[in-house]
Amino acid sequence: MGSRTRPHALPLFTLLASLTWSKRASAVEYDIDTQTLAQAWQWRSPWGGPVISRRTLNELVTVSLVHRGGPRDPVARLHFRLRFDNDFGDACDGIASRCLEETAPERRTDYVPGLVRRSIDLPYAYLDVSNLLRGALEARVGRMVHVDALGFFAFDGARLRVALGSYAIAEVYAGLEVRNGFALSSGRFERDGVSRADRSSWPLSLAPSVKQNLYAPVVAAALETPAFLQTFARATYRRVWTSEGIAEEKLGASVESSVHPLVQLSGRTVYSLPQRQLSELRASVSVRTERNSLRAEAQIQRIRPSFDLTAIWSAFWVDAVDEGSLTLIAVPSPSLSLRTWINARRYATAEGGPSLGAASTADSWLGGGGTSVSYFPRRSLQLELRAQGEGAAFAARGGLDAQVLFAPWGQRLLFDARASLWANHDPSRIARSGAFSSLVAGASLALGPGVRLHADVQHDHSASVGHRIRVGLSLVIGVQP
Repeated sequence: MGSRTRPHALPLFTLLASLTWSKRASAVEYDIDTQTLAQAWQWRSPWGGPVISRRTLNELVTVSLVHRGGPRDPVARLHFRLRFDNDFGDACDGIASRCLEETAPERRTDYVPGLVRRSIDLPYAYLDVSNLLRGALEARVGRMVHVDALGFFAFDGARLRVALGSYAIAEVYAGLEVRNGFALSSGRFERDGVSRADRSSWPLSLAPSVKQNLYAPVVAAALETPAFLQTFARATYRRVWTSEGIAEEKLGASVESSVHPLVQLSGRTVYSLPQRQLSELRASVSVRTERNSLRAEAQIQRIRPSFDLTAIWSAFWVDAVDEGSLTLIAVPSPSLSLRTWINARRYATAEGGPSLGAASTADSWLGGGGTSVSYFPRRSLQLELRAQGEGAAFAARGGLDAQVLFAPWGQRLLFDARASLWANHDPSRIARSGAFSSLVAGASLALGPGVRLHADVQHDHSASVGHRIRVGLSLVIGVQP
């Protein structure tokens, strides 16, 4: 029998440095934060393929400027963040005695679309002016990341928020969606389903699955209640389109309410107009006792994944899921916490087939549960043990996790250890069934004010990949004059 090289990953060095400057004045305040992350590691394919060597250097710069006047004057805020990514690694094949050229389009067998050695990303950069019209109007312009019931969304443009009396706020925004393939854009908040790039210099036959980047205008409107009310509700409409058609058009709504001092309700729903489909529905209720020694939480959710409607993925069958769970949390003492939960999940495969015109299949059901114990006998020691499992007709898995955190000298020296033992059974992939174990041990030492050194070692083992060992070392430096 031939031998097979087992995969292994060995991070050789990790360095994280952080510097922060702050200043407060009567009219202008500013904060500048910089972070540097360097990493080096290697990875070999389980089939003896190329050794991938990663050597990366990442820089992150965040700047915030705030100008204040009198109590009734407008307040101007400027926030921006820059990210520089540098990859000095390579993938070398010891058998062929050459290194892969993933960024060279002429190397068709090696080329990886979208992989770049140097990149500059601008996650956000905007000017915000508030307290206009006696506090009734707020304006923002630039690159923004928006978060609501419709999820994360990044765009370049303008946003206006207007207070409609004391119980409602109207919001409108418009601009261009931040997409991959344009300058200073990573596209990290794009919908799944499409890979984009600037194909102007590419041969037509090169990576046809990668689409030419296109400008995508966006318009949106929302109505919400002020944050100080017991019930917060927000409804949003958003439309994104390109020359190829509508990429997204959705309605979303969310609500969080304290109907009673001991009862909390929350819900969220998203409806896709072109698909005429309720793509997401979540609802939960939490009830606790007077002293919070016992709490019960119930949740239901419906997920119908949706993709960019201009992508081919939007025409495929997707995994539709309905799920419900019940959790009980008991806190008999300040040092002891108990949690138990059960859940049931429906894979709604009967809603459609794997392709257009295919016969539908029956639904699949899965049930599971677990329990965990957290114990804090003293401030310097924390213990946690968790056991959980779930099973269905097609597969089953279960496991144990344990964690210990020990700080003998306050926060100056920290020791942590984690152990996991899991097993799974999948009749469709017997080779991947079996036990999996993981052991991690680490220590963190404060070398001075704002300076901390951390080291850890991890060992993983499973029947399919064998042994893996990881060693990590990080240095965190914080300076605030």
